[in-house]
Amino acid sequence: MLTIKDKLEQYHHARLEMQLIDHELHRYHTVSDVVTGSLTEFPYSKHTISVSGIDTTIDLSILTMLEARRKHLKALRLDVETYLAELDDCYISSLIRLRYFDGLSWQATAMRMGGGNSADGVRKTLDRFLAQTE
Repeated sequence: MLTIKDKLEQYHHARLEMQLIDHELHRYHTVSDVVTGSLTEFPYSKHTISVSGIDTTIDLSILTMLEARRKHLKALRLDVETYLAELDDCYISSLIRLRYFDGLSWQATAMRMGGGNSADGVRKTLDRFLAQTE
């Protein structure tokens, strides 16, 4: 079972992996081509027509695996976002958003928080808070 800290550390990458899976699923599902055709009535002008559809020849086990992985990642993201929504401490909430959602370094997080915070200070504050809640 993953701790909330483990989930927070995976959040940014889970979001990225979901985007990659979405792109791959779209690539598997959609097939398109361009054909030529003409009007059915005079002047019978020739023009191109774009057609697209779903590829039914692909291996469904691959799609099933990708969908299962996407579902797992979505659950992880939902856990983290629910945890953050229920958090009462605005300072800690801001630290989590900057560090784990935006992917900032500890130094950049400290600078964005302002107030003379150091990278070690904000890291230790968040580490202590997460240790208390688990």
